[in-house]
Amino acid sequence: MWTVNNSGVYVMDTYYPIGSQTSDLIDDIEVIFDFDHNNDLHVGGVPDSIESEGDVALVIVGDRYRLDTSEEEVWLTRDDKAYGPDTVSQWGAIHAEENGAGGFDVLWERINGDYAKWSVDGTGAYQSDIYMPVGSLSDTDVWELETTFEADLDGDLLIGEPIP
Repeated sequence: MWTVNNSGVYVMDTYYPIGSQTSDLIDDIEVIFDFDHNNDLHVGGVPDSIESEGDVALVIVGDRYRLDTSEEEVWLTRDDKAYGPDTVSQWGAIHAEENGAGGFDVLWERINGDYAKWSVDGTGAYQSDIYMPVGSLSDTDVWELETTFEADLDGDLLIGEPIP
């Protein structure tokens, strides 16, 4: 595999002898080239589903988060770095949905119950976030998040505001 600079000039190459390619290496190469090299019908390995409620499925492939829609697969990034379950200690992505502005909203939960909502563009690149410490959300805030992410976050078996 060759590495080139921004002008397309050769910088270095990496040789992978036959038999030396692990499944993780093949998965990484598939992600780099966005191509299914081993014909397993997945780019980057078989995804593990976090959630698939709504129009967007949030999955883990290898050590990265991916958003799957019926039309595309989008990898989460921030500052041009891949994001996955081990990127930020104590935080994990739990839900994702399209936001109507050509991108996605991703809901994160911290192990202490804090939430954060990321807005990412159509390529999965981080744009902004809203931090919501545990105890700071009103019932209305939770119901709004439930409606946005099409998920029951407060355990009442309903999505959104209960009907009196």
